[in-house]
Amino acid sequence: MNDLLKKLYEEVVCYEPDVIKKNCHMDDEIKHIINEYAKKSPDLKSEEIQNAFFDVAFIAQKQGFMLGMECAVKLLSELLSE
Repeated sequence: MNDLLKKLYEEVVCYEPDVIKKNCHMDDEIKHIINEYAKKSPDLKSEEIQNAFFDVAFIAQKQGFMLGMECAVKLLSELLSE
């Protein structure tokens, strides 16, 4: 089931308009955080750190989606079994 949920997220959900809007907001937040760090440390390689932030954020979103779907399926299963 995890493979199916990953595929659903990567090929469908991440292209939904509301998800794209939230991703843009997240991108802005990541850039803001990195800019704050860059002010404190001029040697910071902001592009490398920005890429790492984006990777972590994508993984977190995908895992959150999968967890949410698993909870929804369990809830539906319990409701239907009553």
